[in-house]
Amino acid sequence: MYRKFFSREDLPKNIRSLEKEAMVNMLFTTGGYYLSGGDRKAAARIALRALRQSPELFYRPSLVHKVFYCLYGNSAFYQRSRDAYHRARANLAA
Repeated sequence: MYRKFFSREDLPKNIRSLEKEAMVNMLFTTGGYYLSGGDRKAAARIALRALRQSPELFYRPSLVHKVFYCLYGNSAFYQRSRDAYHRARANLAA
């Protein structure tokens, strides 16, 4: 569906430029669904696929947060990383 949308000829360039980020977000959303369904291995595979597709996005804190979620679910490690992520965001906003 995403590929079909972004392949439209009438799509403005500013929207087309968001394709890579949209695809990566779709992959992380899929990983979250796998995790919710109990398939941790599939969630991890999807997260790694997203990173391979756009390794430069790994430096964005919001995407690092999504990688940790797909790899570690609701483990104590993930909870600590999520808390650190939210503290960092709050400090940046202040």
